[in-house]
Amino acid sequence: MSVAEDTRYNDIQFILAEPSDPLRHGLMGMLRSQGFRNLRPVGKIDELIEEVQAAPADLIAVSDTLGDDAFDCIRKIRHNMVGKNPFAVITIMMSPDNDSGIRRAVTSGADDVMLKPVAPGVIVDRAKKIAYHRTPFIATTEYIGPDRRKGDRKSDIPLLQVVNTLKAKLDGKSVTADMVEKAVAAGFKSIRNAQLNSHGLRLGYVCNLILKAYEANEINAELKENLASLVQCLAEASAAAKEVDQPDLEDICKRMGQQIEELAKDYREPDERSLTLIRTLTKAFEMAKNSAAARQSKKAAQAG
Repeated sequence: MSVAEDTRYNDIQFILAEPSDPLRHGLMGMLRSQGFRNLRPVGKIDELIEEVQAAPADLIAVSDTLGDDAFDCIRKIRHNMVGKNPFAVITIMMSPDNDSGIRRAVTSGADDVMLKPVAPGVIVDRAKKIAYHRTPFIATTEYIGPDRRKGDRKSDIPLLQVVNTLKAKLDGKSVTADMVEKAVAAGFKSIRNAQLNSHGLRLGYVCNLILKAYEANEINAELKENLASLVQCLAEASAAAKEVDQPDLEDICKRMGQQIEELAKDYREPDERSLTLIRTLTKAFEMAKNSAAARQSKKAAQAG
């Protein structure tokens, strides 16, 4: 039985990533019959990356048979490392026997995981449901995507309403590439601010591990790895601060990172100055972050 064409689908940018030629062509034909006119089929991971880089996508459906790199690609899309719309609705089509892939699919930041075989109509219906009832996103140092925490567990991690171009187009609104670019830039500032909070928690955790190791005289490879992790976390926090126009926080993270790097070179015999830095690092970060946020709020109030 044929499915009636829906004109609301005409402008939706839909990337379909399926390595099997027969499956991909079959899905494409059925999707076209439903009204999709901006279908962008790919069969390899490199082609998927090229497509998300070429123009903003509203809906992306990815088969797990594209390989493990598909999960990494989705994570990079969410982290705004590749592509032009990190907030596209993303569905992963999963083989029933791919047990190990389920967790990777969820932690990649995808909106939905569907078990194969998948009918085109089901992909579309699920995507529409997500578009109109989209789960708020959360952003940590490792994860950007829908909030999947269960129950009423309290958390300081904020819930973020993200750009939803799929819903806008389903509602018949005009959405240009320029509009998407501006909306994504604004939305990702909220993501980076949320990540800065997460960086603070991670810094505190790693600093505590390092101090405990020194107090217990456990000078080993694990301590060295934790110092390297601390340097990386400060570098990521500095980059996030730069993106949200907080130069003072960016600078203090850079300077603390350089100091920890120096300590890591001779970590077996730290001086008291280095240990004091680790003891006070998290507090210094939080003070700089709060000060920067206060300045931004004041600036925004004056502009308003």
